[in-house]
Amino acid sequence: MASPETAIATECRRCRNRGREVYLYLDRAYEFDVDRAREIVADGREPVELEDECVRQSVAHSDIDDEHVDHVDTSRPGIIAHLFYRTIDGEEVQAHLLIDGNHRAARCLKEHRPYYAYLLSEDESRSIIIRSPDRPGGIRGPNDPIEPPDMHAETTQAYEQKFASSKPLSYRSQWAIAGSATHDRRGFGPFGVYVARAEGPRKWDISGQPLIDLWMGHGALIMGHGFPPVVDAVRQQIELGTHFGASHELEVEWAELIRDLVPSARRVRFTSSGTEATLLALRVARAYTGRPVVIKFDGHFHGWHDEAMSHFYPTREAGFNAGAIAQVHLAHPTDPEPAIERLKAGDVAAVILEPGGGSSGGLPWSREFLKALRNATNKHGSLLIFDEVVSGFRHGVGGVQSVTGVTPDLTTLAKIVAGGLPGGVLGGRVDVMAVLGDGTRFGKRTARVPHTGTFNANPLSAAAGITLLKHVEDGEPQETARLAAERLVAGINREAGRHGVDVHAYTNGTSIYHLLIGARRAGVPLGPSHAVAHLHRDRPAHYALLRRALLVEGVDTHPVHGWISATHDDATIDEAVDAFGRAFARIHDVEGFALAA
Repeated sequence: MASPETAIATECRRCRNRGREVYLYLDRAYEFDVDRAREIVADGREPVELEDECVRQSVAHSDIDDEHVDHVDTSRPGIIAHLFYRTIDGEEVQAHLLIDGNHRAARCLKEHRPYYAYLLSEDESRSIIIRSPDRPGGIRGPNDPIEPPDMHAETTQAYEQKFASSKPLSYRSQWAIAGSATHDRRGFGPFGVYVARAEGPRKWDISGQPLIDLWMGHGALIMGHGFPPVVDAVRQQIELGTHFGASHELEVEWAELIRDLVPSARRVRFTSSGTEATLLALRVARAYTGRPVVIKFDGHFHGWHDEAMSHFYPTREAGFNAGAIAQVHLAHPTDPEPAIERLKAGDVAAVILEPGGGSSGGLPWSREFLKALRNATNKHGSLLIFDEVVSGFRHGVGGVQSVTGVTPDLTTLAKIVAGGLPGGVLGGRVDVMAVLGDGTRFGKRTARVPHTGTFNANPLSAAAGITLLKHVEDGEPQETARLAAERLVAGINREAGRHGVDVHAYTNGTSIYHLLIGARRAGVPLGPSHAVAHLHRDRPAHYALLRRALLVEGVDTHPVHGWISATHDDATIDEAVDAFGRAFARIHDVEGFALAA
């Protein structure tokens, strides 16, 4: 039997022969600390010989069995599979099984040959597997959409030290949560920050460190975290019931309030998310018009269902329904003419867009653009859908449509409409929304869209939504947040100039701010333009580094934009500006950040 040290060295040599020292840890790549591994096994610990039944159990607990073997990437140097098995004395022990990239464990299972593993405690395994996918040679998976190589070691080290308490939870999540995060944008290296509580414009990580929050619940919290009236309303409703399995008065009151505030929402239907709302909107449009095609615009986000995500990811790789995608036409985001031309074919059910600009307002928008689409859809018998999941009750009390006077046929809402709880809405014309419920007839054609949902208009979301909407219907919170965003943007740009970094912020006239990195060097406009999306895609490492530096300095923000609430007062905004300045000072000399001489 090979000694433990020899076995470890052999495995690592195999890695080096392939050009790097990397082991695949389930579906993530980690560099392997050879010296630390040798320290652990050099204490005389003997490897455990795994017989057939033991390997069978090991494989079962590591998702590497006969069913999954074909899906394991054999080009990788090795797999560290998490497993549980029983030792000779019957004690259950946690260990890690080192399996080479040729599925040797799977073959051992079939050929009844022994295999070896070293018993490692959880702490020991973490001390060996020390680096995460943002390191050179790591695997960038779908849950790390903008994760870069390590551009600035000092910032990464400061991040790891400051948020060390989050690292064990990040480790645990890999064994329980697919992709290790519950939202793709929360997958962040070297590990994510775990938050314990929040109040107003701030939140605190699990070690009690405060952060100025510029996520604001992905835009849902216009009144900040823990808005007392909403908290009280939800608390009272919990005591009355969380789910009646029946209709209730709050859902009617909620629908009436939305109808009164949103010009297009003559009738509404509730969902549990914005994604569900846009999915339902497209289904309603097809049923009403009897047409198959939908036009959407490049850079506009409408959730994660197949039609919404089509053209943004490879169809087969992402598992999209190719048939559904074939009926979605992608239009230019700033020129309405190609979309208008496509409408002439007469097969378009609807045109859907973010009326306040794609990417949460990062792309340009104008009343003229919206009016041109309104006129063209009317002319050619297609429906116009405004996705106001982000802009609803933020750009104005009734969304962009209330500001511009351009009224769509259908509107989708979420985020603010549910008061920070899960909830979405589809609202629209009476005749269009008639395809729901009993349905309607068009001559010999019947249109009836089925729609259910366990938590649609649940009492808790209804209570929160009603309370919040009553507090923002006068428009004052929106204006307060907009002015705060303007103050933040002015401060960010002032600090960027002082530190000589190629970073620019803008608001597009709302309480959402946007960040551009490298716009001056690229020669693109310092504001909304079609180039915004390209800057985001071409500089993922820079956006991630800036976010990491900001976290070190006490600010948490989405990498490319952020949301401001009415609770971000002048003192909080100024504190955030100072944090941006310190972050710029950290990274100003990193290639791609410095302004050209």
